[in-house]
Amino acid sequence: ALAPGAHVLVYFAYDPATSGEMDLFAIPALRHLFDQRSNLTFYTLNPNGLATVRRTARLAVAGRVAENEVDVALRRVIARTIYLSGGAAVLPLVGITPQGAQKPSSSGRTTALPKPSLAVILAPRTEDLQHWLELVQPWDGTPVVAYTAAGVDPMARPYLDSSQLQGLVSGFDGAAAYTALLDEPESTQSYLRLQAVAQNWGHFAMFFILLTGNVIGFLQRNREES
Repeated sequence: ALAPGAHVLVYFAYDPATSGEMDLFAIPALRHLFDQRSNLTFYTLNPNGLATVRRTARLAVAGRVAENEVDVALRRVIARTIYLSGGAAVLPLVGITPQGAQKPSSSGRTTALPKPSLAVILAPRTEDLQHWLELVQPWDGTPVVAYTAAGVDPMARPYLDSSQLQGLVSGFDGAAAYTALLDEPESTQSYLRLQAVAQNWGHFAMFFILLTGNVIGFLQRNREES
């Protein structure tokens, strides 16, 4: 429902160590925003976050434009990519002056960006989501949607139920469902479905191992007592 050119804040909280899962929905999410021609401002607290943002953004644009036009397309939609040193303690400054980000123009001057219409959180850890919702959103009141690792989902649900979150996509299952709603290639959707099936079989395997270990322990204890 975003208007073309809407200003969107993207809190990019993951790094290469968690990109295996996070890329599955970060790339479709960025493609969605690019297709909407949103005006994006990226924030990251990770020292290597800027490089990760550039890598992920290029992967999101790939296939949408010709290879020699990728950089031009990224400059058209990305207003700024900002590394915030000082950790979570500096996040309230984003909420106090969210429209204070400056976008360089072709003449070298800077213009203030409009008030953001949406904040997007890409969070591999629960604290990443909590930091934004507790330190930024109370100041600016911008609607928030979150794309999180599967382990974050249980802690994110209360925020969703209380309407602090307007939307939530989590884990392989969420990435597959979200991508199916977009105009994505069938190969991408098939890959996500395969990941979801592999994750489910992994859960079954873990359950079987735990059950087998408990049964063996129970039988050994009974044998020793007898």
